[in-house]
Amino acid sequence: MNVDIDPGVLLRESVPIAVVVAVWVALSLLGGAAAGPALRYAGVVMALGYVFVRSRSLADRTERASLPVTPAALVRANATPVLAAAPWFIAARLLPVVGDGWEALGLPGGFTSPAPALQFLAAAVGFLTVVLYVAVFARTHTTGVGGSGTQPSGTDAVPGDD
Repeated sequence: MNVDIDPGVLLRESVPIAVVVAVWVALSLLGGAAAGPALRYAGVVMALGYVFVRSRSLADRTERASLPVTPAALVRANATPVLAAAPWFIAARLLPVVGDGWEALGLPGGFTSPAPALQFLAAAVGFLTVVLYVAVFARTHTTGVGGSGTQPSGTDAVPGDD
């Protein structure tokens, strides 16, 4: 059992999230201006359901820990989701190049560039990767009494740890 989830594991866990969102983003391209946005958000909601189900399984494989409420501990707690979600957010930032290439190749015609849909996909997966981390983290961490992080409070006890 790990005390915390590894950024590499979290990044690998984001691939099924990407598949779920990609299906709905593809449908949104077919749905046009009227149904497209709703289909994209439906994909985020479907992936969110997957995230919460998967977080339970990951939390069961992660040791329970107490989080000291110190600036250093909070920065460390944020480093994992930043590292895991960064590739998705970087991809979202770089995808306008696809749109530029689309225009440069003279492809605008009857087809529009898929770049905005791909940007949405990458950004949504980055966001949902952070949500996955938060869901696992919330199930596996407590804060200490008085912010010291040394003793878990009685209200944060995990069932079965008697």
